[in-house]
Amino acid sequence: MLTLTACSDKRIACPKKESLEQFRRVDDAQVIRRADNAFDRGDKRLLGVRSVGLLVPSFGENPDDYRFGIRVIGETSDTPCDKDEAALNDNAVRYSGIYNKEMLKRVASSNQSPAKTN
Repeated sequence: MLTLTACSDKRIACPKKESLEQFRRVDDAQVIRRADNAFDRGDKRLLGVRSVGLLVPSFGENPDDYRFGIRVIGETSDTPCDKDEAALNDNAVRYSGIYNKEMLKRVASSNQSPAKTN
């Protein structure tokens, strides 16, 4: 009989997630500028983070109903490896909330509906 067990060895360092490093510090004004720049380029996607599904902060609807699409922030997770990664994930949620709020304002001010049309 073969038995497999899973274990966690806390002495093993968590792999560094490079795409999360950008969220070490969140500057609200810079986030708003990035949303404005994306909108001006025609990119109206919202940002999402991986959670127990897809979390799209500041968008109170089903993410599938947003007509311009969702860009998922890479390497986010609902199961962080350590406290540092958990803090980076929290910052990614905060960042995407600020970004999405600004993007939704811009979409609304351009008289475009964010909802998909059937």
